[in-house]
Amino acid sequence: MSDQAHDPAPLKPAHLHPGAVALFVLVCVAALAIDLGIKHWAFEVFPPDGVDIPAVLAGREGIPDKSAAIVPGVLAIKLTLNQGAVFGMAQGQRWFFILATFIALGVVGYFFSTTTADQSFVHIALALILAGALGNLYDRLMYAAVRDMFWLLPGVMLPFGWRWPNSHTSDIYPWLFNAADAYLLVGIVMILIRSLFTPKKPAHGGGET
Repeated sequence: MSDQAHDPAPLKPAHLHPGAVALFVLVCVAALAIDLGIKHWAFEVFPPDGVDIPAVLAGREGIPDKSAAIVPGVLAIKLTLNQGAVFGMAQGQRWFFILATFIALGVVGYFFSTTTADQSFVHIALALILAGALGNLYDRLMYAAVRDMFWLLPGVMLPFGWRWPNSHTSDIYPWLFNAADAYLLVGIVMILIRSLFTPKKPAHGGGET
């Protein structure tokens, strides 16, 4: 008699399970709302007169030189507009990043559809990645630049007077980021952790009775 008769019923795919879909959507919507809310506050409320983004991008105005510590020596607020990718690379390639983001959205949707209803950890990770991609996509479509405001390790300098290549700063981490960037990083790390620490299922040999 085959052992397959005693195998548990297969789990329902995540995209067909209301609870899994609800968790995915709620995490994504909540994270996206937080990201856009922080961006709005940082650029409309934090500077006394707000930031006229089109004027800044056109070179008619500058971003207010204002910063504030959130956790002294660890995290601060300082505003910038990034027309490139992470670490400021590939400046001005707006439509390339928009196209790449739409492709990434499709990839996230595909991976979600390949998971099962019990993989909540993966669903949260994918929801964070989706929220991060949507948050920065919104900025690129609306402003042609991404609004960044978080500064990690402000005032902490590289040792020995070193400077980053092609840079005039000795800050150990001179790049600014936003909540959407953090979601992307956290989501990817969660996926990697899941991949590394999930034991692989042993292959079943055929012909057993």
